[in-house]
Amino acid sequence: MQKRVVIAGLALMLLVATSVTLSVSRRLSYIEIEGHVYERYDPARHVPAGPVGGAEVSNDWDSAAAVTDSLGAFHLRVRRVAGDEWIKFTARTGERSACERRLGSAEPRAVDIFLKDPDTGPGRCQPD
Repeated sequence: MQKRVVIAGLALMLLVATSVTLSVSRRLSYIEIEGHVYERYDPARHVPAGPVGGAEVSNDWDSAAAVTDSLGAFHLRVRRVAGDEWIKFTARTGERSACERRLGSAEPRAVDIFLKDPDTGPGRCQPD
């Protein structure tokens, strides 16, 4: 009888440990990304200028995509990227596009994309 109790206790502990591990891995498999798409960055005033509404924002890691609202804001739920891997966010509106590359992270971070970036010039975002 005592052997059955020990075996049942071990089985229960294994079941709980497995379910906790699976729930943690599911929570960490995606990350919420928020950001904005702007016309440009104003270096004189050190602020973004001209939010872009209706831009499609996507990434090169999975199929997640979003459209910016009237304030240029977007929200994506992206499959998590390891800390030593890059993810590229691309904004497209009409014939214009721009991108922002980031290292992966388990922490959510804001991503701002500028369609006209004077520091990087044209060609920063090459077509895929």
